[in-house]
Amino acid sequence: MLDRFELLRELNGQPLKLKSSDRTALEKTLNKAIAQMLAGLTLDAARSASPTARRAIAAGFAEALALAELKKVSKLWEPKRAVPASAAHAELAGDLVALMEGQRSPFEPTKLGLAQARSLGEKEKAELVLGIQRLASLPQLKPILKKWDKASPLNTGGDEKAIRAALLGMLSA
Repeated sequence: MLDRFELLRELNGQPLKLKSSDRTALEKTLNKAIAQMLAGLTLDAARSASPTARRAIAAGFAEALALAELKKVSKLWEPKRAVPASAAHAELAGDLVALMEGQRSPFEPTKLGLAQARSLGEKEKAELVLGIQRLASLPQLKPILKKWDKASPLNTGGDEKAIRAALLGMLSA
């Protein structure tokens, strides 16, 4: 049976005569294959990969995957995060690398009350702040606001930016 990866590795070391358009087509094909493989890679598998493999995965996020493909990986690794349409490629790639490297946990909307949230340890509170600042969607922020401040006028018509600011203000008070 043909080992396609071994053949690619061997051919990569050979002096190939490819036109510029052929090189571009080959790069697109390889990027598509990388994207399909990364879309099936679990967070646990990525975290347990060797440092060399993790560096290659990080480079793949930055250079080989389009934003739509990064969103697929994000959905697998953080199923409770809704990546907004306005997300930047570099930002999402960085978020995925931070997850892979264990610098943060997968996003989970908080169910804590305000007093519990304020009493969190430094690391847990930092993750909550990050979630409120960048990771939570508006439908995820609204229940937190209702739980933390039932009387807030933002409960009936606040925009996303104002709700984020209000939640962060309550958390730090």
